[in-house]
Parts: sequence; C-alpha cells; structure tokens
Amino acid sequence: LDAELKTMEGKAFKLADLKDKVLVIDLWATWCGPCRSSTPELVNLQKEYGPRGFEVIGLDIDPDSDTVEDVQAFAKEFNINYKLAFADREMAISLMRGGNIPQTMVVGRDGRIVEHLVGFHPVRTPEKLRAAIEQALQ
Repeated sequence: LDAELKTMEGKAFKLADLKDKVLVIDLWATWCGPCRSSTPELVNLQKEYGPRGFEVIGLDIDPDSDTVEDVQAFAKEFNINYKLAFADREMAISLMRGGNIPQTMVVGRDGRIVEHLVGFHPVRTPEKLRAAIEQALQ
C-alpha cells in the first residue's frame, strides 16, 4: 500500500497516506460491464460515508487499454465523486484474487482488509460492503 499512485489530474498520493480512513479500494476497468454496474453504488457510498472518515479509491487495472481520457469520460458519465488512479501491473497482481473484476476491498484504519469481494451482485454486494464499512468505522 506504499506505492505511489497518480490521480487522473496528475496528483500523487499513496494509499498509506490515508491510514486514518476506512477505504474501499475498487479494482476496475472502463470496458468491464460489472464494473459499470457497481460504480453508482460506490458513488453513493462516498456520499453517505465520506463525512465519517471514509474514502473510495478506484484503481483502473488496465492502463494498457484505458487512457486518461477514457477514465475521465467514465468519471463524467457516472458523476464519480472519489479518487481514480491507475494501478500498475505489479500492484494489481498483489491486490487481486484471481483475474476477474471488479474486485472491491474494504480496508480498516489499521490497514487490514476487512472484506474482499470479487464481482458485483446488485443486492448482495452493496449489503456486504455496507456491513463491512460499518464494522470498520466503529
């Protein structure tokens, strides 16, 4: 979590810098259908939990196919209100369980992964995410 990332605006940050926050780290790509389905839920989570020391970070795992322009267009289409960055291949491999996306992790303030979800189900995934976020925020 110490790797340096750059937002689509070119600002550098490290996940480790956000250690006093509960994080949702979402591994995704613009061409991924289930990723598109999960994005509105992530926007809602950021709105709802942001004031409580929570942050969503979207990491695009396909910088070879997705350009900054692609990601910015995606962000505009979905009114994304959270940080987006590219994950290099090494980071993606270290965070992922298998090759499917989206993969969504809830990370507690202590840096431990509380929940790691693979794929997106419109009912079960939001329920599991909210339960893990509530647990991590306590």
